[in-house]
Amino acid sequence: MLIYEKKDTLIVLSGETYPLRQTLKEIGAVWKPVHKQWVIKASEENQNKIQEIGFKEIIAAEKTSEDQNPSDQQVQSQTDLWSVSKLYYLAEKAMEVCFPQSFWISGDITGLKKRNGHVFFDLCEVSSTVNQRPISVSAIIWQRTVENLIQSKPSLLEVLADGRNIKIHVDVQLKKETGRLQIIIKDVDLEYSLGQLALKKIEIVKELKKRGLYDRNREHQLKAFPLNIALISAKGSRAYGDFTHELEMSPWGFKVSFFDSIMQGTETSPSICKIMKTIEAMIETQSTEFDVIIITRGGGSVLDLHWFNDLEIAKAIAYSSVPVIVAVGHYEDQSIADEVAYRSEKTPTGSARFISGWVQYHFDRIEEIKRSLVTLTHYRIQNEIQKQKSVIQKIEQLIQFRFQKEKIALDHCSQTLTLLQKCIITSALQMKRFIHMIYEEGLEKLQKILKSLENPETPLGILKEEVKNARMIIDDLHANLKTTETEIHEILEINPPVK
Repeated sequence: MLIYEKKDTLIVLSGETYPLRQTLKEIGAVWKPVHKQWVIKASEENQNKIQEIGFKEIIAAEKTSEDQNPSDQQVQSQTDLWSVSKLYYLAEKAMEVCFPQSFWISGDITGLKKRNGHVFFDLCEVSSTVNQRPISVSAIIWQRTVENLIQSKPSLLEVLADGRNIKIHVDVQLKKETGRLQIIIKDVDLEYSLGQLALKKIEIVKELKKRGLYDRNREHQLKAFPLNIALISAKGSRAYGDFTHELEMSPWGFKVSFFDSIMQGTETSPSICKIMKTIEAMIETQSTEFDVIIITRGGGSVLDLHWFNDLEIAKAIAYSSVPVIVAVGHYEDQSIADEVAYRSEKTPTGSARFISGWVQYHFDRIEEIKRSLVTLTHYRIQNEIQKQKSVIQKIEQLIQFRFQKEKIALDHCSQTLTLLQKCIITSALQMKRFIHMIYEEGLEKLQKILKSLENPETPLGILKEEVKNARMIIDDLHANLKTTETEIHEILEINPPVK
């Protein structure tokens, strides 16, 4: 059914107008997307044109049901038969009375979709009453509105995400095609949404500190060589590529076990928590050894941090038995996951560089200790060599001193022996001369005595016999003297006198 209504200086056209859109444009009608209605300037000429097309004027709606008494309503219900278009027309009029202007409304986004530049979602309000279903209304941001808002609010599309609480400025519209109420968004209060996220973050931090979990993961000690890495990221993402590429450029033999996870959206927390439980189970059963866990994703805006401001993710990190490094690609702000982790890095590449640098640092420390030990050992060896040289030198000096001392003593002994030899030879020669002299004198006297003894009767004759005996003794003495002389000559031949 095609209907029209005169309103001030305009004629409002309603009904199944889609097939007639070209004709309406030709007569000067303009489409109003907010109300989904055609309007044309009020004039008798235009009124005739739309009547020729098939539009009928509605006049009876000027009197509402509140102005009628019950008997009139009863008569109307018995005599008048309303069309569906008339019902919608009157409903729209009632809405214009109830919602004369745009207003602000808040709620949670669910079922977000983007199509042809338009944004569609349901604005939901969860009731605190148990078992009561959430209340929701369809919401739309037309492409032109999106483009206009982005010029002044570049982060608009980042705020619009499932599960996020939002404050929006809207017009109400009754969609005739589906019979559903919907709101047309004209503006979005970004500060409200960011404020809600900040408050939620504060509450989560308080809860973590209350449970003693805020600093728990930082109490772990990262190994000097964390070569076994559990990497949590999105498969095929740039974060995965950047991280692994950076490790491949290092000289260390890292072993990376990859765990594919959803890193943005409402499934981020369940996905990461499930993987963290899997890793913990692998560590407990000792089926796989992990030295560190890396949670990383590519860059994004501040609002992308919202998915990591999650209590369950923070608890999973805090309860991890190994250090966790979080790198979710933000330079200015930190998520709760960043705050509770052992360490936070800005980018996947930064986390890989930290791990590689950590290994390099401890390797350099070992090399430094090695060099120090080599230097110390060399110093000790040189010191011991110097000590040995000093001892040897002292021994050589002592030996030289003793040698000189003994040489002097030997020289003294040699001189003494030489002197003694001289004395002995001198004494021997003197003794020889003395004995020879005594022998000659004694022999001469003896011959004289023997001559005087030729007379046997003399007393000397009597002693002749005794003299014979004495001669025998002298002969023996002479023989002994010869022997002594021979020995003296032998001594002189062996040790000739020093001149």
